[in-house]
Amino acid sequence: MNSIKAIEGYFVETKESLIFDVKGILHPHDRIIAFLRYYPSSNGTRVRNGRRFSKVYKLRDRFEFLQKHHPYYLFQDEYSGQILQGVHYKDIKKIYNPTETVQRLLNQPKLSDQEKESISFVKTLDEGVVGNSIGISGSLMVGLHTQKSDMDIVVYGMDASYKVHKCLTELMAERKHNVRPMTIDELQDLHFFRNQQTESAFSTFVQLEKRKHISGMYNNREFFMRFVKAPSEIDEKYQDYHYEKVGFAVVKGRVADDSEAIFTPCKYLLEDTKTIEGVQIKDIREIISFRGRFCEQAQKGETFVACGKIEKVIRKDGTEWYQMILGERRDDYFMPIKFFEPKPKPVGVIS
Repeated sequence: MNSIKAIEGYFVETKESLIFDVKGILHPHDRIIAFLRYYPSSNGTRVRNGRRFSKVYKLRDRFEFLQKHHPYYLFQDEYSGQILQGVHYKDIKKIYNPTETVQRLLNQPKLSDQEKESISFVKTLDEGVVGNSIGISGSLMVGLHTQKSDMDIVVYGMDASYKVHKCLTELMAERKHNVRPMTIDELQDLHFFRNQQTESAFSTFVQLEKRKHISGMYNNREFFMRFVKAPSEIDEKYQDYHYEKVGFAVVKGRVADDSEAIFTPCKYLLEDTKTIEGVQIKDIREIISFRGRFCEQAQKGETFVACGKIEKVIRKDGTEWYQMILGERRDDYFMPIKFFEPKPKPVGVIS
């Protein structure tokens, strides 16, 4: 079973019918790093084949549910030094593949309204993209979507990702094929939802979101895009790096390279960093996040302010550097200084 290749955008279902969403591209030899998303519940609002499921979104709630009911799916990771969620290969009942979901829906004679819209959107985006690069993920992939569910689209491979991102940028700018940015009211709803996980002022949120092209509306249904490198484009293995938590900090600096800002995980190379508050690290090389909300957050050349966890990265050959990780705490943030409204908050604890 360890020959299974499941990466970001895939879901895995366990023998208990717990459904996890896969995180990242690199995984340990014995399991897939994946975080709980749906679980069977008599009070659940999602229904599949007559069985009810509940959706869990907040990171803390996911850990608490597993700790209480299924601690087996929590493990101490020796490389990151963190407690993570993961599914052993032997416990996987089914793997859901986003690109296979597209093929299944294309051959399915009867589709729901959301399935029709998702397939139509994929067809709008796939011009010029070679092979099975675009997939449909999220609740629709596992048959737990509702009438109000958004569209979760994933693109695999760097070349395909840049092409689709360019296409999406042009469509949103010209408002062609029913693709458009969100209105202020729609952004307000999104801000309310995201503020439960990442706190931000609404005016700042709007200014940042207006510059992004990974989310918007298609036929008045919300969509969110994820761009993911193909495994063949990753020249490293899971055990090649060891990570040590140093602490938390508020940092100023300048974005030296934003070429991987659209990807999940997103990466920003930094220069001229200076610690304002928290652990004093002279040089922080990069900002990393597995959360889509930090994609397209800052552009090359912009001066930024950020608050997050600082880690020392130790490569197997002995090379060391420091990075900031965003998305584990509600008070993490990262934005160009020109959009920054409040003064940096005291470095808090995990929420």
